[in-house]
Amino acid sequence: MNRRGVVLTIALAAASACNRSTVEKEPMTKGESMSEARTLDSMLGARVVEGKPGLHVYIHRPSPALDLYSAYARFDGDEQAFQALAAALTLAGPRTPGAGGHLPASWHGPEGVSLPWWDPTLETPPTSAARSHGSGGWIVAKLERGRIYLIATDTRAPQP
Repeated sequence: MNRRGVVLTIALAAASACNRSTVEKEPMTKGESMSEARTLDSMLGARVVEGKPGLHVYIHRPSPALDLYSAYARFDGDEQAFQALAAALTLAGPRTPGAGGHLPASWHGPEGVSLPWWDPTLETPPTSAARSHGSGGWIVAKLERGRIYLIATDTRAPQP
C-alpha cells in the first residue's frame, strides 16, 4: 500500500469512529453523580434521588436555552423506598387517571447512548407508577430486582 492509501485508510477509520450511532458513557465520579442527582431532584421538584445507595444518573439536555431534558436514574431500593418515591412525586399506578396514560412505559435507555448500568427489563410491572410532568413531559418509575428505575422528561420552554 502506498502512502496515499495509508492516509486514506486512517481518514476512513477516523470518520467511521466519529459516525458511530451509540456513544458509551464513561462512569461518573461520585462528585459528578451527586451533582447530577441534585440537578435531577431540582427538575423533579423534590429531593428523591440524591444520597440514594447505588445511585446512577444520566441527564440529557440538548440545549441550555430549553428546559427540554430526558433523565434516567437507577438506585437500590425496596418496596418501602419505592412507595416513598411514588408519594414524594405524586405518582399513580397503571390504569388510573393520575398516571396520565404513561403506563405501560418504554424502558429503553436513551437513544444513541450506552449506559452500562441502565438494565431494566422491558416489562412494566403492575406496581409501576407515573404521572404527567411539566408542560409536556412525564415521570415513570418501577421497582424490580431490588432496584428502582426512574425516567423523567419535560418539554417545556423556559418561562420569561
